[in-house]
Amino acid sequence: MQCEICGKEGSSVEIFFEGNYMYACPSCSSLGRKVERRQRASAPVVSKDSGPDMVLVSGFGEKIRHAREAKGLTAKEFAEKIFEKESFLHKVESGHRPSDDLAKKISSSLEIALFEKISVEKQSSKIPNEKMTLWDLAKKK
Repeated sequence: MQCEICGKEGSSVEIFFEGNYMYACPSCSSLGRKVERRQRASAPVVSKDSGPDMVLVSGFGEKIRHAREAKGLTAKEFAEKIFEKESFLHKVESGHRPSDDLAKKISSSLEIALFEKISVEKQSSKIPNEKMTLWDLAKKK
């Protein structure tokens, strides 16, 4: 590849020079800051536990509080155990939905099930061999 500073042909290094990203030969690369492109992380692997058919159980806040109290832990002790703020734990116990990761952490720490599987039923259309149109959808409602 050609150096964008001196025009020399050969191997090149990507650098950041005067506000621009460019390719430079090894001798000109000292003029700028070398840029190392990081590879993008691969997509996270979705476990079978947290698929789209798993939802947080209703009444999860009460369930968490009762399980914590059954283990004899105060809110402060449990918050320290799971490395979260006590005030955030109170919010979760009062019904604010936690992230899936936090719910899994709480679930494993208290040894309770906070996720339940839901079943999705497919509705059959009245017109089996034809495509459904907007009119067909409007008639259903």
